[in-house]
Amino acid sequence: MNRALVFAGIAIVAISKVIVLKSILVDSPAYQRCVSDGPVSLAQACGTDPFAYFILGWFVAIGGFILLIFGLKMPATRRSISR
Repeated sequence: MNRALVFAGIAIVAISKVIVLKSILVDSPAYQRCVSDGPVSLAQACGTDPFAYFILGWFVAIGGFILLIFGLKMPATRRSISR
């Protein structure tokens, strides 16, 4: 088990889950309110659709899980001090 890869995988998965949850809980309701408010130019007033960040967060999560699996399968790196 390579601890550095395992910890990096866990950190990447945690960060990506924060991105996904933020896009679902914060950005999506605000975007939906903005879109439903009126006939203003949606591209300027509302910004980008948070669905892109939702998908990006899941791709980053998949990458973190792959990194975590490789970290668990790799042999441990032993550092020996030679004198």
